[in-house]
Amino acid sequence: MEFSFPAAGFQNISAFHPLRLLIEHAPAAIALFDTDVRYIITSRRWLEDYGLGDRNIIGQCHYDIFPEISEEWKAIHQQCLQGAIERREEEAFPRADGGIDWLKWEVRPWHRESGDVGGLIMFTEVITRQKAAELALAKANQELAAVNQGLERELAQRSSELKSFFNLTEDMLGIAGFDGYFKRVNPAFERKLGYTQAEFFAQPFISFVHPDDQASTLAVASQIAEGGSIAAFENRYRCQDGSYRWLAWTSAPDLDNPVLYATARDITVQKNAEAALRKQAKLLDQVKGAIISLDNEGIMTTWSKGAEDLYGYTAQEAIGQHVSILYPERLQDYLRASIIEPLKIKGHHEIETQVINKWGQEIDVLIALSLEKDIDGNVIGRIGYGIDITERKQAEAQIKAYSATLEQTLEELKQTQLQMIQSEKMSSLGQLVAGIAHEINNPVNFIFGNLTHAKGYTDDLLAIIRLYQDTFPEPGAAIEEAVEDLDLEFLIEDLPKLLTSMKIGADRIRAIVLSLRNFSRMDEMDLKDADIHEGIDSTIMILHHRLKKYSDRPAITINRDYGNLPRIECFPGQLNQVFMNILTNGIDALDDALQVQALAQPTITIKTYLEAENTAVITIADNGLGIPEQVRDRIFDPFFTTKEVGKGTGMGLSISYQVVAEKHGGTLTCHSAPGQGTEFVIKIPLRQREPKEN
Repeated sequence: MEFSFPAAGFQNISAFHPLRLLIEHAPAAIALFDTDVRYIITSRRWLEDYGLGDRNIIGQCHYDIFPEISEEWKAIHQQCLQGAIERREEEAFPRADGGIDWLKWEVRPWHRESGDVGGLIMFTEVITRQKAAELALAKANQELAAVNQGLERELAQRSSELKSFFNLTEDMLGIAGFDGYFKRVNPAFERKLGYTQAEFFAQPFISFVHPDDQASTLAVASQIAEGGSIAAFENRYRCQDGSYRWLAWTSAPDLDNPVLYATARDITVQKNAEAALRKQAKLLDQVKGAIISLDNEGIMTTWSKGAEDLYGYTAQEAIGQHVSILYPERLQDYLRASIIEPLKIKGHHEIETQVINKWGQEIDVLIALSLEKDIDGNVIGRIGYGIDITERKQAEAQIKAYSATLEQTLEELKQTQLQMIQSEKMSSLGQLVAGIAHEINNPVNFIFGNLTHAKGYTDDLLAIIRLYQDTFPEPGAAIEEAVEDLDLEFLIEDLPKLLTSMKIGADRIRAIVLSLRNFSRMDEMDLKDADIHEGIDSTIMILHHRLKKYSDRPAITINRDYGNLPRIECFPGQLNQVFMNILTNGIDALDDALQVQALAQPTITIKTYLEAENTAVITIADNGLGIPEQVRDRIFDPFFTTKEVGKGTGMGLSISYQVVAEKHGGTLTCHSAPGQGTEFVIKIPLRQREPKEN
């Protein structure tokens, strides 16, 4: 097919000529040139595809617009001006900015009415995206084939290893359904973000994403699910404590299941570092630094006062020298690979590196580089701006070391806290076990001692019965004598009393065990309705051994003034521990008071009543010495105690406060003054608004 146009050429065709309008508005990239390869007409698509915008290029030479056009292409254009027609289905077109466009093109001559060649007409289509997709697909297929071969050889062996890897790796691994919910996450998710697996599964995964990142995340997820391709993206994920961390994701779909497989890595530190560097770069524009310009051969052509301060060379000493004098010998290759080459590709580059000053000392610097171009866009040199960051590097190293020390100290404190809490638990448990052992010991000995007599009585009765059987129906003298010797009437009277005593002892054991169970409430770890009075009574039963009279101390009286309380929604076991802690402190306070002064009657008074129809109030008061104000203000602080070493850790009242305030939404207060005893007031709502964690 040949193109012929009027002899006058396109230059004289009206702007509204149908042929001109057809080319200008064609959906394809089309351009007409004269024999000097100057633009005559271009389609709008041509301007869009080659980034020319609204630029007027009519009359300009094609080679001036695109100086990167190679001699090979120019030769093709000349062949077409001689009548040839050239086309390519795909060909790489290097761009001046270092990028590459892939083109599908055709070049052919157009003819005047006389038959002479009037110029060239070019048809092009930018297929860079298609080519990139093809190359990526080919590479992915090649990699997939290699992976499949390896998997076939190692599948059996790796099955168990993958399971261990899933659980042990520090990277977060997860499987999500197309319904938007996680199906499986590895323990790293829990460690990094603080949620349990159940919490991850209970909400759509998008609910954990920062609101500003949700739209982009959903778009990527939809693209993956529909296109079946591997995608990498970043977003911010909410932690259990409400903070956000940056995660870098790589995700791929399994359309057959259908699920998404995803790996995530915490890049919060890198993101923070990048933000810090960006902020630092802005600040550098406002401070004094070294400014140097170089020609294309690396020869320094300008040298600022800041450069003299940083490197030590005067301008007369530096200008005309190669920039390599500023770099240690060991960094020469690094200079070319990591600074010069990236600068050529991007046109600008920023890097932290080391330089050497006039006296041979190595200095850490931050360098920002950019290409210097002339009015026509030709690169004529490079401009560099550098500042000394030696002190910053040293500070970063010190901060890093200090952070490591703080982290180690924090870990040690956590371990100490755990040990102290465990010691407090063991202390309470020791008191509990001692009380139980003491209370059970007496009834058990009582029963055991009476069993000997019961057996003797039973044997005697059986002997008499045997004698009666031998002489029945007429009792003989032997039986009468035996009955008289054994005092049968007394035996018959005493045996029921003995058995009754044994039953009383057994009942006592049963009551103690029941009290222990009611106190610990190990079968009631969740919220449930409970009788507060029953819990208080069980606690008093456990502490009975500390309340009774001793040789050096009178018995402690417990006064109960119980109001009409309904069953309360609570954690019974935890409230019983609160009662135990407060009563134990009260008994200790009375013991201390008895050592320094005579109390007519050491007493603990327990009152309960209903306040405002929805709040239960429990008060526990002793008539001891009271608490000074400076001590009273700290009694709920963790680890604060006035007891001797080995008698308490200071965690009992602190834990009690947390149980009442945090677990039950109530209050725990202390009213005391020296010489007036101490009263603890517990207030908790009858119903809990939201379930609390154990």
